[in-house]
Amino acid sequence: MLTNHSLLHEQNQHGLLLTSVAAAEDGRLYASAVNEGIFRIDNTAAWSRLPHELPAGVTVNRLEAEDGQIFACTEQGLFQLREDGWRTTKITVPCYRLRSKGGVLYVATGNGLWYRFNDNWVRTSYSEEAVFDLFMTPQMIFMARSTGIFLFDRYTQSSEEFKVGSSVSSLCVLHGYLLGADGLGNLVAGDKRGRFNTHHYKGIRIFSLESCEGRIYACTSRGLYQVLYWKDRFHLCSAVTGFPVTDVAFDKDNLYLSTYFEGLRILPRRRSHVSGEA
Repeated sequence: MLTNHSLLHEQNQHGLLLTSVAAAEDGRLYASAVNEGIFRIDNTAAWSRLPHELPAGVTVNRLEAEDGQIFACTEQGLFQLREDGWRTTKITVPCYRLRSKGGVLYVATGNGLWYRFNDNWVRTSYSEEAVFDLFMTPQMIFMARSTGIFLFDRYTQSSEEFKVGSSVSSLCVLHGYLLGADGLGNLVAGDKRGRFNTHHYKGIRIFSLESCEGRIYACTSRGLYQVLYWKDRFHLCSAVTGFPVTDVAFDKDNLYLSTYFEGLRILPRRRSHVSGEA
């Protein structure tokens, strides 16, 4: 955990296009930047570029901290950070998201949904198209795909596709409503009856949706917003605005925001929403 916020601001890498951030269990942060590689930020807020680089020219789609490990989802596959550098995995197709459920790691890739079993990566038989994100319940797996949202029922082995008129890049659930960010920057929301509605917020493009212990945050072109459901409508409640926020990670005390041109920002969780927009 970083406690000296002013020190982080002094040593921050302003001017970088940060695309993702991950918070490790040891309190250190990891951030990826366009054309600059991956940085580690220690507990004193000191930045250092990881000496062990990924393949030249690789695009990092997302950094993930899961099960005490750091992963990089890239256009050239999934990589895992070890003491001696980045290790390749069996997954060599584009990767977009890694999730942990019931002690099992799942990866959304350009070649379907994969999971790790006994240290081996296996592709699921029910998903061969590109998957950008997933949300799981004991029975259902919801997948964000280029045509909308794909549902697979693990009990009945049946599936259903919900087309929303655009690709969907991320998924989460708020008060039982399935939410997604579409390829046009809009919020897609289910109605619990098998239908999905698109919500546009003027001047705001949603990059992704992130879940933080019951709260849902939208990383957008204007800042970080909390998604609220009030009086039968979904609202965006601003947490911090004025610059693009591309990703958010968290620990028990803070939210950590990766941004364009503003470095990493820290937002204490006790004040993570202040005003709203419909």
